[in-house]
Amino acid sequence: MNAKKTMARLTALLCMTACLSSLQVTAAETVVYEGITYTLYENSAYVKSGDVDDMDIDITIPSYVDGLPVTRIDDSAFYFGGSKLRTVVVAEGIEDIGTNAFATAGQLQEVSLPASLQSIGKWAFGNCNMLETIHFAGTEEQWNALTIEDESPTFLGAEVIFESVYESPYQVFTFERADVNGDGLTDATDAAYILQYAAYAGAGGTLSLSEFYLTLIAVPE
Repeated sequence: MNAKKTMARLTALLCMTACLSSLQVTAAETVVYEGITYTLYENSAYVKSGDVDDMDIDITIPSYVDGLPVTRIDDSAFYFGGSKLRTVVVAEGIEDIGTNAFATAGQLQEVSLPASLQSIGKWAFGNCNMLETIHFAGTEEQWNALTIEDESPTFLGAEVIFESVYESPYQVFTFERADVNGDGLTDATDAAYILQYAAYAGAGGTLSLSEFYLTLIAVPE
């Protein structure tokens, strides 16, 4: 009997060790761009949280951060920091929007969602009382194939426009987010990036500052 107990304990210990090893392998770091915190994994990045109330009233969740594809907006990502948002553009490549992701964005009016989207969690857009229009880059058939758990009146009551990508009239460029390269310093290097971006945006460019920065540092294959 004691031998069986010992074996059971050893088996449990081995399982626990394996689980801890797995956690260590998948341990992730975080980075912050334009008030949005991203969790970086080995092959992808998730939007962890956003504190953008003191920044733009329009945000774009980019397709890439630090060279990794952004594939998910986590649960409650903007629950505490998105109350002043008016528009949100979710770039192509993002597949999942978590539960309560934008649930307190009471001033949110327009949302643009990518054709790559696969699921929308419960109350992802709950209490977004001013939400009027959802632009979906895919077809109506693709929309109907989504896993949509958000049954909030504010989400279900919004008009869905298919094969549409939203261009916000609120797109604003500010110089408040001066640490462009994320090195913790605000210096001449950042100023040079900002000036390049200002010229790009002034010519009608649509990338966000962080997306534009990534194009500058991209290494050709």
